[in-house]
Amino acid sequence: MNGCDAPTDPVAHPGALLPLLSSDAEVGAFFAAVADLDATNPADHLLEDGIRLASGARLEQFARAGSGDAYCFVGAGGEERPVV
Repeated sequence: MNGCDAPTDPVAHPGALLPLLSSDAEVGAFFAAVADLDATNPADHLLEDGIRLASGARLEQFARAGSGDAYCFVGAGGEERPVV
């Protein structure tokens, strides 16, 4: 997603959450209900180039909320990164 290093095959990578959000309807519905999180269409989750934290850390959006807010990983790496 948006250049994310997250694995795309939930069977090959047990415990990885992002692949489940877009491939398992029950998991997606759960997070939509409790966190208003939508990770169903990665193309909708692109940030403008150059958007970073004040520290300079890169943000990588992986989902959105119904309010228009973004769920973003901070820095480089996979799912182990902090989320804002």
